[in-house]
Parts: sequence; structure tokens; C-alpha cells
Amino acid sequence: MYKMAIGPKKIFIFLLCVISLFVFSSCTNNVYNLSYKEMGFLDKNLKITDANKINNILYEYTLKDIKQTLCYDSIDGVDYVISYITIGNESYFLGSSSYSKTNDLSKSCLLLSKTDFRSNTNLYKFNEIIGANYARTSYLTIKDNIPNIVMTIDGMAYEKDIDNDKKLETISEYGTPGVQTTIYKWDFENESVAYSYLNEAIFNYSPSVYINDKSQIIAYMDGKKEYYIIKNGKLHKTGKGSSKEY
Repeated sequence: MYKMAIGPKKIFIFLLCVISLFVFSSCTNNVYNLSYKEMGFLDKNLKITDANKINNILYEYTLKDIKQTLCYDSIDGVDYVISYITIGNESYFLGSSSYSKTNDLSKSCLLLSKTDFRSNTNLYKFNEIIGANYARTSYLTIKDNIPNIVMTIDGMAYEKDIDNDKKLETISEYGTPGVQTTIYKWDFENESVAYSYLNEAIFNYSPSVYINDKSQIIAYMDGKKEYYIIKNGKLHKTGKGSSKEY
């Protein structure tokens, strides 16, 4: 009976195939789809406020043609900062935050700021501090001197190009001890935002996810840190940490 001889070359090819399959399997096991949900702009005008009722002024701030006034108020024994903006001859209620007299309002995150998005839309943002571990960030535009809220999201948000596509995204982080992190991608032309909740994207819910100063996504799984980056719209596990973390 004829027996087929298996030479060294065939063995080498077989081993190469096995190794390739192993490497491919390992790579795909460390790559996760990053799905986004879309929502339209809120398109919510701010309420006009009687300027004569703006009193107990703590701090005033001007950003181009916008004047912001921070005022003190006490409700049921709790101290608050009430924020207003004035554009032209009209004043608008911007929001309220918990207040401590030790706060330096000139450096406060409550102050209105202009974002650096490259678009035909001038987008501003401001924060409200609701409690010790919770904040809210709102984004607004000004059209014909009328301020309009386009998005309000949970957490203290900031802008960063997290996926190296040369476009800024908004990153929202809130909660302690478990940090909840969401990425928002803006579409100004279609007046919408697409968002992805990272805690849910990684292993179908990581208890804590945050982003370090090297744009690495750090997830806590079973008490251990795991490191990811976003590449081509997907999460890639890197296994490499940064020496500088938040």
C-alpha cells in the first residue's frame, strides 16, 4: 500500500497555518465593536429673566458679547450659585449649582466657555455642579442673539480627539467609585450627536472606565486594569499602560 510521505516543507506549512489561526483568533478576541446611537439636537431656547431680579452678585464675567453673572441664593439652608447670561438687552437663566464660599469663581468650571470644534457653528458650554459626585454639561449656540441649548449630558465633559480622526469628540465622565464614560461624536451639518457608552461596549459592561492623558481607555475588569485604544472605529486591547494616569 502506498503511503504519502510528509516532508519537512509540508510540516512547516502546517505549523505556519496553525500559528496564523492562533494569532488571528487572539487578535479578534481583543477587538470589540464600538456601536453608536444617534440623537438630534435639543433645540431648546433659554428662558428670559427679568434683569432687575438679578441680585446678590458674586462674580461677573464677559466672553465676547456675552456677559455672565453668578449670583448667590440659599434654598432650605443650602447655598447655590445661580448663573445668568446677558446678550444685548436680554438676560437668560443659565443654570444653578451647589456653592461653597471657598470656591474661586474666577476659575470656576461654571463659567461659560467657547469650544474648539471646527465648524460653522459657534458652540459654547457650561457646567452645573449638582452634588459632590455629579455634574452636568450643557452646550449652546447663539443665533440672532438668542441662546439655544443643543445638548445636555451627564458628567463633567471635555473635548478630545480620542480616535485620531482629526475631529474633536466630547468625553463625559461621572460617578465614583465606578466611573461611567461616554463618547459623543458631533454632526453639526445634520444637527445630531452619536454617542457610545464605553462601560457597556467593553465585555458588555465594565464597572469603571476612564481615559488617561495618552487617549488610552482604561477599564477595570475583575479588579484588574485593561488598556484599550480606538482604531478604525473599534476598541483594541493593547495590554500596555501609561505611566501618567488620572
